[in-house]
Amino acid sequence: MLRIFATAAGAAALALALGAPGALAQEAFFQDDFESDLDPAWEVTNPNPDNFIVEDGVLLALANSTGSFAENSVANIFRLSAGLPEGDWIMEIAFEAELQTAREQIVMGVADGNDRMVLASIYTRGDNNYGWGLHVDLSKAGAGKSTRFDYGLAGMGCNICPADRKWPNFVATIAQPILLQLEKSGRQYTARAKLGGPEDDWQETFTVTDLRGPQTPVLFVKQYQDNDGESLFLIDYFKITSK
Repeated sequence: MLRIFATAAGAAALALALGAPGALAQEAFFQDDFESDLDPAWEVTNPNPDNFIVEDGVLLALANSTGSFAENSVANIFRLSAGLPEGDWIMEIAFEAELQTAREQIVMGVADGNDRMVLASIYTRGDNNYGWGLHVDLSKAGAGKSTRFDYGLAGMGCNICPADRKWPNFVATIAQPILLQLEKSGRQYTARAKLGGPEDDWQETFTVTDLRGPQTPVLFVKQYQDNDGESLFLIDYFKITSK
């Protein structure tokens, strides 16, 4: 069962309870707790109003189609016109999700247009033959080059999965809400994530380096491979905090 946890006070308590880095205790450069509607600083590219709504302090976003950010074909790309703080910063979201397809992905990061980007994401993968996984991913693209690092957050392995190791069994083991961060330190970027269980720790990727630094924050959900299903993401907050 999903737990709706969104209030401004609840967001701060959630970050502390899940062990967020100390920098996040500072006043945020930008924060949207989705209390009534999208903050006016958001611009929505390729809008599909049927697939997102702000309700009860949560941004609900439906992932039911594929698309490429680089080709500007993803529906409902939220772009933040407020920009970024000077120097180093941490971007963070807290969310829950109805994970149903093993092909869903939630993505945030920074971009210059659609051809230069540093993106952090959490995605699912797997099949009935080899098992299932939940991963945190960091990718960089620009000037025709790309870099990607990936770290497994949770998994359930099997060889021709029996009835007690199917996709719903794996999803039931994932403690929510989930925190996802993208941290900029100098010219380096790191993605990290933390599941919601009391024993779960932060897990992070290797770093990527971008000498110029994309400047527009972005947020979106999608499927990365065609299928007939859909998944609902419930995003409690989005914030950027100076370090």
